[in-house]
Amino acid sequence: AEVTSIHTPADEVYEAKLNLVVTLCGSVFGGLLFVVLDQLVNRHGGFISSYYTAVSYYAKRKHHNERILSSLQRSPIFTDVPVEELEYAVLFCRPMILHPGTQIFQRGDVADKLYFIEDGCVEQMRTSTGAGVSVFVGRGGIVGEVGVLN
Repeated sequence: AEVTSIHTPADEVYEAKLNLVVTLCGSVFGGLLFVVLDQLVNRHGGFISSYYTAVSYYAKRKHHNERILSSLQRSPIFTDVPVEELEYAVLFCRPMILHPGTQIFQRGDVADKLYFIEDGCVEQMRTSTGAGVSVFVGRGGIVGEVGVLN
């Protein structure tokens, strides 16, 4: 059996409109997907949207690293550490913003981090004799170094 289809001008107009709608929907969906993925990737340090976004990120990161290096060099605990080693250590520094009352660590935790106070103040509770003593560590101070350096 042979089948012949007849296309009328109305069918062709309908098909063209349908193709246009599908193309427009695909464009909108693709644009939204790009924006969502771009934001997600940007939050994790990668960039898909533009060269200038990446340049801006790395310029800010470089400025942050230089500020941390300068602070570490002024800290008494690092005075004998060569600059090259401090520069390497700075690559592993990650900024943290803590809210009042946030507990950073407690006795018994694995000592795998030290915290350099860039701004603000941290209350450190010391309990050597069973009685708690509060020590406040401010800007430029270091917390957690005893466990890490031992």
